[in-house]
Amino acid sequence: MNIISNYNLKELTSFNVDCNAAKYIEFNNEFELRTTLATEEFQDFFHTNSHFVLGDGSNVLFTKDFPGLVIRANIKHINVVKTTDKHVYVEAGAGVLWDDFVAFVVGKGWFGAENLSLIPGTVGAVPVQNIGAYGVEAASIIDTVYYYSFDAGVKHELAGEDCKFGYRTSIFKTDLAESVLISSVLFRLRINGELNFSYNGVKEAFAQQEEQNLRGFRRAIIAIRQSKLPDPKVLGNAGSFFKNPVVSTETANKLLTINPTMPVYEVQGKAFTKKLSAAWLIESAGLKGLTLGNAAVYEKHALILTNKGNATGKEIHELAQTIQTKVFEKFGVKLEPEVIVL
Repeated sequence: MNIISNYNLKELTSFNVDCNAAKYIEFNNEFELRTTLATEEFQDFFHTNSHFVLGDGSNVLFTKDFPGLVIRANIKHINVVKTTDKHVYVEAGAGVLWDDFVAFVVGKGWFGAENLSLIPGTVGAVPVQNIGAYGVEAASIIDTVYYYSFDAGVKHELAGEDCKFGYRTSIFKTDLAESVLISSVLFRLRINGELNFSYNGVKEAFAQQEEQNLRGFRRAIIAIRQSKLPDPKVLGNAGSFFKNPVVSTETANKLLTINPTMPVYEVQGKAFTKKLSAAWLIESAGLKGLTLGNAAVYEKHALILTNKGNATGKEIHELAQTIQTKVFEKFGVKLEPEVIVL
């Protein structure tokens, strides 16, 4: 078992803040994972230290050095498991970069993941967050999640319909939080399908593509994201910092009487609730471009908090807290971070 002490995490997180983990361990395949978790040495260490499972580091903000064990599953494989008349089932290791997986399945002509193009992170984080964009959530294509329990290193599988998927949440953020490590995910893609143009601007972006097919659609989604979101390699960020708040229909209607241009969206499967745009709330509170030390609200998209170069995690967190306070003071709506803050 190779546990490294005082491991620097700056290059493993998209915010690019300087921080260390007291201990760090990485698994490159399931054999390493299974055999290590079963050892008495690991179990003793695990149960006497705090821990955090790190993927690509694109959805976490470290505000200080992490005092416990950071665990990373760097398992990388993409395998076609089976095909039917309508679907193809593809398993991907937890360490595969999500957009590499999307590029693979789109390249094969399989439908379902294309709207989720260019979302940062790894496959292992996809079911945890139930990532979503441009009218599609990962839950719609997840067939099975494979994971190991930390307690005994036993492998389990959970069908997608049992993962308790919701808006940016799942059983892996609630009931099973911090007790399991996802090793791979089985996705169900459509062999034939229709493109999803439900999100504003997608149809227009697609019309500008030379290829009017699945590959062209993926390029359109990438173009939209790149026009709004900064590259973490150039400007440290974790994408959308806050979730779009879900409020009662009554609250939404009250806000609309004062702010008639406020975007309001339906919430699938939840009656008497509406979803608001966190970006609109932040911008309407006059916070777009706000700077605190070396942390700033991105000038092109109010939902993005950035590291201008040498920001600390604490500075970025203080900026987020300032935004939460100002938005609540103006609209009476609480913003909840989508990013994990440690």
